[in-house]
Amino acid sequence: MSNGCTLRLVTITKGKEDYEYITNIYDLPDEYIEEIYERRWSIEGFFKIIYFLRERMLYAIGNGIRKENIAIDPGIGFGKRDRT
Repeated sequence: MSNGCTLRLVTITKGKEDYEYITNIYDLPDEYIEEIYERRWSIEGFFKIIYFLRERMLYAIGNGIRKENIAIDPGIGFGKRDRT
């Protein structure tokens, strides 16, 4: 069944891996399509972290810990040094 929308399949090879992207953007080179999707996934990952931290804070508040006493360490490398 067709809804009248034509899509484009973009395949990018990195090393031995092939990555495929489906898009309706036709006027950009394959490499730009890849960059757009990679940035989108980075943004989505950021919001997943924010959601996770918010849930942890609400859990703590629900268990009687005052909001002022909650310190959240996202553990994603802030203030950490490479020890090699």
